[in-house]
Amino acid sequence: ACAPATPSPTPTATDVSTALPTATSTPEPTPTPIRAPVANLDKPSQQANVRIVHAAPDLPAVDIYVEGLTLATNLSYTRYGDATPFASGDYTLNVVNAGAGMDGKSLLSTGISLQPGLTYTLLLTGSSDKPALKAVAESDDPLSAGQSRVAVINVVAGATALAVTRDGTALIDNAPNGDTSAATVTASGSADLVFAQGATTLLEKALDLRERTSYTYVLVGQ
Repeated sequence: ACAPATPSPTPTATDVSTALPTATSTPEPTPTPIRAPVANLDKPSQQANVRIVHAAPDLPAVDIYVEGLTLATNLSYTRYGDATPFASGDYTLNVVNAGAGMDGKSLLSTGISLQPGLTYTLLLTGSSDKPALKAVAESDDPLSAGQSRVAVINVVAGATALAVTRDGTALIDNAPNGDTSAATVTASGSADLVFAQGATTLLEKALDLRERTSYTYVLVGQ
């Protein structure tokens, strides 16, 4: 609160593809990978995949620990970690200010329950005095040849529900603020997506949807 005011960031969408091939690389600075108990990669049905997204505009960079081990370091607003295989089960997650260390004052301590076979996006939201964590499980239903799947997580500060069109045709009608939309199956290939609040376009994104791949777009900013 003591720093000079800075311009509000423009909403952006981060492509965090979750099916094979693997997710896109993490933007700099790179959060420390999960080092908590990792599932046996020979038994994927017994593991969960986890990534975390910092989506709280007025919360400074944080370090995040799970059961005393590092999940992420110096994770700042709009940054995210790659999906990482993680042993399914119940864990306690602890958030502290970046650099405070494992024994630093806790900004947030909360339990998370990870079910086997699912990919979770953990959204760090809320405010500097009251941070919150929301776990969003992504669809893992199989896709056919020529199909892709798209979902939107709307954490744009001050926004209401968002709609998404593809090449002028409705793709997602309602992405509630602070939550994820229903996942929509669409044809693979080139696509021009428009993210809008009512009649106001917030973002346009051209992309190429790979077949049998799920995409989650996390919209952050003001």
